[in-house]
Amino acid sequence: MEEKIKILVVDDQEAIRVLIEELFQLIFNNSAEIFIASSGNEALEKINSDFSLVLTDQEMPGMLGTELIARIKEIFPDMKVVLMSGNFSAEKAAAAGADGFLAKPFGIAKTKGILSFILPIMNILK
Repeated sequence: MEEKIKILVVDDQEAIRVLIEELFQLIFNNSAEIFIASSGNEALEKINSDFSLVLTDQEMPGMLGTELIARIKEIFPDMKVVLMSGNFSAEKAAAAGADGFLAKPFGIAKTKGILSFILPIMNILK
């Protein structure tokens, strides 16, 4: 049995977390294990080297996504992190250390494109 990839989704809005979880299950054809966190601090408590990807919102109470990215990269420099925001730019995300950027709102095609670029070894993205 093939091991599922582990993805951590960080967003303070429950509806967004649920939507992204469902979107990822469609994209990965249920071959991904999706974990959720409602804040940067909760994400830091959950994260470990088994995760293949972290997808984080920028605007969250307590810790911005860019701060979370910096903290993750200190602990796991090779961890892939994608920043998502409705009012941020790909250039700012890259400058903050993000491996990719998703502008909200986004759909399956855009998400799949970013993921296949970030995670090229995963041939499950067809």
